[in-house]
Amino acid sequence: MSCESISYGRWGLAYGNLKERYTEEEARSRDVAGQEYWVIFGDPVHPEKVLQVAPEKVHYKVVWLDDLNRITLSYLFVPEDDDHQEGRAQRLFLEQLHYKEYDPGDREPPPRIGSAAAGTSYFEHDGSAYHLARSGEDRYEGHSDPMEPGQATHILFEPAYPVFGEWDRITRKDRDQ
Repeated sequence: MSCESISYGRWGLAYGNLKERYTEEEARSRDVAGQEYWVIFGDPVHPEKVLQVAPEKVHYKVVWLDDLNRITLSYLFVPEDDDHQEGRAQRLFLEQLHYKEYDPGDREPPPRIGSAAAGTSYFEHDGSAYHLARSGEDRYEGHSDPMEPGQATHILFEPAYPVFGEWDRITRKDRDQ
């Protein structure tokens, strides 16, 4: 576990702020009950990243923020196999990656709709992906081929659902490590 400070609550992505704060015990109770909560990494006013644990743990969303609490990168993890929700697959799959870049002179805090550049990648289990991106007026849409099987497993899959308090693996930004 890393040494950064961790707190819990309900984070408002649209406005980039902590809406409600939970104690660790309250967050643990919410985890056991399958209720939504957020893990806040670093300063609760200006965190480096936040992690949403969705109701019933149907997904985990990791979001990196800039110094104005604007979203710069997010990963959405879902169960490997949605058809087996009842038995719940042991692995999570990185289904979507979103990024935003802002002009250096743009210091407008959330709620912020526009960005200088943005993109989304939608992954398949074999590592192939559909990509959408824009930069200014330019638009890009394309597909990428499947990855090598070992590479897809390493980058796109988490070997298990995170245990409460053990967030390092799912919140790592560099998926190659």
